Amino acid sequence: MSETDAARRPASRTLGDLVDEMAGRSPTAEAVVFGDQRLDYAGVKTQVDAVARALLAAGVRRGDRVALLVTNRPEWMVCALAIGKIGAIVAAISTFSTPRELAWALQHSGAVALVTLDAFRGRRFVDALRELCPALDHATPGALRCAALPSLRSVVIVGDSVPAGAYSFSGFMAT
Repeated sequence: MSETDAARRPASRTLGDLVDEMAGRSPTAEAVVFGDQRLDYAGVKTQVDAVARALLAAGVRRGDRVALLVTNRPEWMVCALAIGKIGAIVAAISTFSTPRELAWALQHSGAVALVTLDAFRGRRFVDALRELCPALDHATPGALRCAALPSLRSVVIVGDSVPAGAYSFSGFMAT
């Protein structure tokens, strides 16, 4: 390996540091392309930091599990990096999960927070969550209490169908 190659390789030892390093090294370089959405490294860092701050404000701590029920899109990547940046653990859930599988995954993961699409390919995740946690329709965001999912406190919805007890993704990033 040449000295030039070694100098260009990231020196970061954590995902959070890697996001910061790449944003510092090449802030305007294109990092993510998704349809007509484009994010440079500075934009990725801005979003990752916003989600990391919001997770911490919602009470997520190092070692906690955060469930991700999102397709391959920028929000998944941003959330996964933010979760790693604060030392929490990603509990990825398939978007092809049935309501029963979703319940099992959430119950057994012990997730304290869930970031989910409202729906995907006919699977209405918000409806499945309402079945598990009727309090989702009247709880305060970040203060969910549900007998079926005793660890879950925060639900973040990527989409338009956001119950009263959940955060919208954009609103969550702004907290």
